[in-house]
Amino acid sequence: MAVEESARTILDEPVDACLRVLRLDGGKRLQRKHHIAEGREPHDQVATRVHRAGIIGSVVVERATRFRSVRLLVPEVDPGRLPDGFDGPGYSPVGRPAVFGRGGAVALVWPDGRECFVREYRHGGFLGRVLGRCYLSDSVLRRELEDSARLAEGRVEVARPVLGRVEGRWFCRLALVTEQVDGRSLGEVVGDACTRGVLQQVGQACARMHRLGFRHKDLHPGNVIVRGDGTPVVLDLGGGSWGGAHADTAAKASLLRMARWIEKHHGQPVSVPEALGFLSGYEPERGARHALMRELAQDYERTVGRHRLTWRRSSER
Repeated sequence: MAVEESARTILDEPVDACLRVLRLDGGKRLQRKHHIAEGREPHDQVATRVHRAGIIGSVVVERATRFRSVRLLVPEVDPGRLPDGFDGPGYSPVGRPAVFGRGGAVALVWPDGRECFVREYRHGGFLGRVLGRCYLSDSVLRRELEDSARLAEGRVEVARPVLGRVEGRWFCRLALVTEQVDGRSLGEVVGDACTRGVLQQVGQACARMHRLGFRHKDLHPGNVIVRGDGTPVVLDLGGGSWGGAHADTAAKASLLRMARWIEKHHGQPVSVPEALGFLSGYEPERGARHALMRELAQDYERTVGRHRLTWRRSSER
């Protein structure tokens, strides 16, 4: 099966040549302990385990010593060879900072020559100051992998996951590797002469995402990459949720967040043609579109007015 072959590719790499390749038996849980090399202490024994994850089309490849554990959550896409040390404890990605729109990620060149983006998870706000990159479980990473699969099935373009990395058993460090997405962030292309058509496609993508019931936690133009053909790709799905009693309100709030982001970073409000370009993709019916625009305009003026002076002062520094 494709999933087992993907896991086999990882285990067969030269960096793991000292590890015995496990016989993958239809996704059943298997475990085999052995010494990596002669002369190692017993606590250096490695347990390599391959089993199906509770994620759509994924398996888990786990390498663990008695005290440290690294798990790789592998979707059906073949990750190919891994960078040296990636599947070992203490690995920290070192590469050039990713382009705008992939905050906190670094770009790494995979051994097969393709470029991937590695984003380590970090708590925000107060938890970020206390816990930093420490998580009690890998649930947030698993949810993002599942959300990516569900949105892709619903025809929403997302950055395709290559694999997830979990280091530790109880206090985990998490990282997500995604394939390269060529293009510029929506925040960079706003204002271009061709933007109306791009905004229409972004509106269609947001509408599909909201109709599926997914609420993006941090939807703004920096988290939308526009490919050369104008196709939008949504990034940073972590923390998003599905359904809920207030899904419609949350969808409108995300549209307002996008408009606030543009004014904050460009120093001027979204123009009427830009707003209509986006909404023509988001709401095809003319009457409903105009009603939605009036509602959003009222909410926008009420919520943004108090922030404008602060934004202007920060931009003048």
